[in-house]
Amino acid sequence: MTNKYELTDEEINDIYDYLFTQKEQFIHLANPDKQPKLHYVEEKLDADDDYIHALVLYRNNYTTYEDAYNDLTNYDIYDSEDLRNEAFERLVHEQAETSVENALTDGYNSWLRHYIDIDEIAADMRTDRSYAEVLSSYEKEIEATIDGITYYLYKY
Repeated sequence: MTNKYELTDEEINDIYDYLFTQKEQFIHLANPDKQPKLHYVEEKLDADDDYIHALVLYRNNYTTYEDAYNDLTNYDIYDSEDLRNEAFERLVHEQAETSVENALTDGYNSWLRHYIDIDEIAADMRTDRSYAEVLSSYEKEIEATIDGITYYLYKY
């Protein structure tokens, strides 16, 4: 006769999976002062960029993984300074071109664009603006280092 209160192996596995492999549980790692010892989840973190990005986004905050993951769609994510710098250079140049185009919309003055050095304007903007101002519509930058890699998130 079996004990009706005794868990089956399947029920034990289900509980284990719920407690230690659910995406929500990963979010507890967002609080560096109170990290549970969830080795399986930490291994998953190393294997999946979305976990890392959600952790960067919600570091020191609590939320479900689904909410964090959904919020990632509002961010550009760079996992190296080089990638961030390339995007910054490209966007500064595009913004300089747009500024000139907007300033010369009047048909009488449109010929002046041939005499304007966009590169000089972009260089001025480069020294005058932060990464957040150029890469984020909300001027929001999140920077965090996890496992030796620095991630940069910019909300657009």
